[in-house]
Amino acid sequence: MSVHHKAASTNTHLIAAMTQAGAVIHYLTIRGVSVKSVILHNCKPVIRIERFVE
Repeated sequence: MSVHHKAASTNTHLIAAMTQAGAVIHYLTIRGVSVKSVILHNCKPVIRIERFVE
């Protein structure tokens, strides 16, 4: 696999992960959940939300 092909593959995975994160963030937001931050860990999105205290 060439370096260019590997970079393109990595970019594709990152874009897919961010697209998925965006959909989940939208789902959470319309249900009233506050999203604090989003990071990528090994090309997987990690979404941190506000903790609810009742």
